[in-house]
Amino acid sequence: MIELFPGNYAWSQAALRAMFVGGSPGDVLRAVEELSVEDDADPERWYVIWREIADRLNERAETARRRGHLLTAASSWRRAAIYMQWSVAFLPVDDTRRSEGHRRSIELFTTYAIVSDPPIQRVEVPYEGTSFPAWLVRPEGEDAVPCAIYLPGWDSTKEQGSGLAAALAERGIATLLCDGPGIGEAVVFRGLPNRHDYEVPGRAAFEALLDEPRVDPARIAVVGTSLGSYRAARFAAFEPRLGFVVHSADYVGPGTERVGERFAMTAEPAVLRAIGQGNGPKKRFFAFGYCGWAPDQLESELKRNDWVTVPADDSLVFGENLDEVWKRAFERRGFDL
Repeated sequence: MIELFPGNYAWSQAALRAMFVGGSPGDVLRAVEELSVEDDADPERWYVIWREIADRLNERAETARRRGHLLTAASSWRRAAIYMQWSVAFLPVDDTRRSEGHRRSIELFTTYAIVSDPPIQRVEVPYEGTSFPAWLVRPEGEDAVPCAIYLPGWDSTKEQGSGLAAALAERGIATLLCDGPGIGEAVVFRGLPNRHDYEVPGRAAFEALLDEPRVDPARIAVVGTSLGSYRAARFAAFEPRLGFVVHSADYVGPGTERVGERFAMTAEPAVLRAIGQGNGPKKRFFAFGYCGWAPDQLESELKRNDWVTVPADDSLVFGENLDEVWKRAFERRGFDL
């Protein structure tokens, strides 16, 4: 890790994370320079300097909006929200400025969401008699699109996943950024504690997306960062609707899509019941998650020979030794790995 503050891991990783979850190198390096004037790691100075940067960005955003420069306003408000959250990172846990700063960061992000392109929608996810907050980021257009459920890590938040959401939106994929139990607003303002069985809040997020007409319910995936990776893996392992079955073409059921004459894919739970009853495909494997490309992107990559392709057969698709699939496929093209 790059030590922006030599010998101070906590400050170094926090500054780098502020940069990578939505900040800019110029802002962060300016904060590092100001904080490096003194040797002591004073959490009060950390708070004051990051708060001042956030306040300046908010003023810049207001000026840009009055002048009709909405892209500049949106960028400034988003960065201000991120820095406001990180400003309180090292304050004592009983310092009321922690919750006040987090609340202010939500206000700034809400303003950003209004002028963002595409607009970002605030969502309340019903959960065990209450709810937890989320942001739904969708690409332009009226068609139903794939959607990723984003689960942040231990000391992260839904707002800090907005960079990923913007990148996915450019590729035609929506994102539901969640502050589930133990995360951000859910724990700071609603007292919802973390839990090991994250398939429960994960299922709540999934169910909320089923009510969104512009989200394709057959193409919902989950992604997590840091501790969110555990949450995502737990959720995926216990939620059959996140998975799909690649199988031989002898089975056709609800949602089955043929891939040539010999293979097919089914994402509907009916295929699992069919397998359990002995009526499913003779050959199959289970997969979880989703990977997508923008319109014509994959076709263009194939035309450029970006991919190494080989004819598919049962031994490659359904072979038991999956660790050898890549090696055997390359050998068929004459490549020695």
